[in-house]
Amino acid sequence: MAIVTVGFRLPDLTPVELFLHAAKVGTAVEIEARDGGIAVSIALQHGASLDGLARGLTKTYGGQPASVLGAAIDAVLRYLQRERIGS
Repeated sequence: MAIVTVGFRLPDLTPVELFLHAAKVGTAVEIEARDGGIAVSIALQHGASLDGLARGLTKTYGGQPASVLGAAIDAVLRYLQRERIGS
């Protein structure tokens, strides 16, 4: 299980931060997720888009995200699309 927290820039609600936390603190998965969230946050704050980041991450043969970070970004993109918030 992972917890995803997104920070938005006001007033346009552009995502600028992504924090990921896995269930077991200190595990390799949790460390990779946390560091990935920090890297995504830095990229977003320097003009990258979530769509662009999602396209650049590894996918399975079926087109699904292959990593925790990719799955988190996809989940955020689906939420933003459903709520019609800019990405």
